[in-house]
Amino acid sequence: PPPEEPPPDAPTPDFDANANSMGVDVSAVDVKVDVNVGGIGGFSSDGEYLPIVKVAPVYPRRAQTRGIEGYVLLEFFVTTAGAVRDP
Repeated sequence: PPPEEPPPDAPTPDFDANANSMGVDVSAVDVKVDVNVGGIGGFSSDGEYLPIVKVAPVYPRRAQTRGIEGYVLLEFFVTTAGAVRDP
């Protein structure tokens, strides 16, 4: 078979590629972020904790059929390492 011809050279675009000439502002962006959360060791002493896992409660069948309602008060401690103590 005859050798393949190389593709032709791509033509050079004829325009000014300077972004400022098109009215686009490309100045530096300020990315300074304040990440001080206070407290000892970078943890806030009071505030909301974000759950890692949320499990929906299962309503007891017997209570549901009898129309029994109520609430639960749950207390626990979160250690500085993020573990739960005294659940």
